Amino acid sequence: MEYKIIDQATGKDEQLTNDLIADFLVQHLDQFGDKKEFILKCLDYVF
Repeated sequence: MEYKIIDQATGKDEQLTNDLIADFLVQHLDQFGDKKEFILKCLDYVF
């Protein structure tokens, strides 16, 4: 298994897009997660 750190210092990743991250979180957080649109806003703010 290989870990990839994505933060302000490393910048966005070409393959692991915000959309893919948001889809993963929506799918795996189920009832505890936020709507995709809110997750995308959060990711845009962080990066």
